[in-house]
Amino acid sequence: MANRTTEEFDEKVKYVTDVFCSQCGESCKTSGQYHGLIDTKVYGGYSSPKLEDGTTYIFSLCEICLDKLFQSFKLPPEKYEDVEWGQDSSPKFKYK
Repeated sequence: MANRTTEEFDEKVKYVTDVFCSQCGESCKTSGQYHGLIDTKVYGGYSSPKLEDGTTYIFSLCEICLDKLFQSFKLPPEKYEDVEWGQDSSPKFKYK
């Protein structure tokens, strides 16, 4: 079951009209804007003990459920203030 509703624009394009939280089922849209994790992708890597190999999972979490998830972490997520709105100021890492 998809976690979004769409409206056809033409035969190749669909407009997303709403996105629903995979946890609680409520809309991720408040005041006309989407908040939370929207259409987040997670990939099951080779020999993953929990996620199926080569499988892509797509889900969304509303802001309320995302906050609850953060509160459940043993190690809190890192936070960085954007210098300019929409500009990612977090450090960039390369993983070995």
